[in-house]
Amino acid sequence: MILKPYIHYFYVKDAFRESGNVVPADRGDGDVQKPLKEALAENSNCFLSLEPHLSKEYGDTGAERFKVAGEGLRTVLREI
Repeated sequence: MILKPYIHYFYVKDAFRESGNVVPADRGDGDVQKPLKEALAENSNCFLSLEPHLSKEYGDTGAERFKVAGEGLRTVLREI
């Protein structure tokens, strides 16, 4: 991929293609694992930025939603 040398961070979030609903990183159909796995295999020096902008079903406050988003990202990282 031409842009790989210019990727310095990943803005991590996931969603469902049909509805566009944003969900934690381990629950959508965006295949979040794939680019993160590639970066890890190449010893990339990138960092991750977590997307906690989830719907109310994941908590009433930003702090609650951030916790759910973090748990989703940890699940993804364990899988790679």
